[in-house]
Amino acid sequence: MRLETVVMETWSEFKDLVGRFVGEGFWGLVPERFWFRGHADAAWSLTSSFDRLFAHIDPAKRRTVHQTMLDSLRERLEVAEDESLVRIRTELRDETGIAVTEMAALAQHYGTPTRMLDWSESAYIAAFFAFSDFGRIGQEMTTEQGDCAVIALDTRASAWNSDSGVSLVNANRRINSRLRRQRGVFTLNSSVSSSLEEYCTAFYGERDPVDRPLTRLIIPKALAPGAIRDLEMMGITSESMFPGPEGAARFAFVTAVDRHIWREG
Repeated sequence: MRLETVVMETWSEFKDLVGRFVGEGFWGLVPERFWFRGHADAAWSLTSSFDRLFAHIDPAKRRTVHQTMLDSLRERLEVAEDESLVRIRTELRDETGIAVTEMAALAQHYGTPTRMLDWSESAYIAAFFAFSDFGRIGQEMTTEQGDCAVIALDTRASAWNSDSGVSLVNANRRINSRLRRQRGVFTLNSSVSSSLEEYCTAFYGERDPVDRPLTRLIIPKALAPGAIRDLEMMGITSESMFPGPEGAARFAFVTAVDRHIWREG
């Protein structure tokens, strides 16, 4: 299974490649078929918080624990009398009840570890998250030699189907303002594989796939200052991605770092 890696040397090079993804298409493919995810460290795998937390547990049992959690959440929503939970139940329930994917997205939104991974329909929003490692951002990020990454997922690749183990999820955005602002979508891993890379290797096996399910775009961390300023010009900031006090505080921090460290460094 071919996991493509493309190394960027400049921010302009990344923007040019994004234009090929969303403009004329990439590798001659139909545009607007890709999802994107940002990683502050290019070495990180596509592993969910749930799979990291329970890495020591047998994969089959791990999958059972996750499903039990979602079933329990559904039961509590169905009998809830709390006004906010009733409102969520009304938004999510249709003639068949509340879907597993909606349960997982709800749990993910409120901070519960799930087997979901967050993606965005925007490569630039994904780049924002790749560069916005707020625990480490600052002068260190402009001097160390490491890389971050934006991963592109081809939504039409044959690997992505619920029968095989990984679903592509467009969750209900009406009750989640962050999801709307971040153009958020998800993958839900229901397989025994711990990561999407591991899953793809198992899915394709000895086959020579004609599609490229995942492409990793490597970007030097030292490009962060210029990239973050450019993203700000696009309206992609902490304030726009995280409405409320959290976003304002993050934006103030980056502004101070930019003014007194990056520009003077």
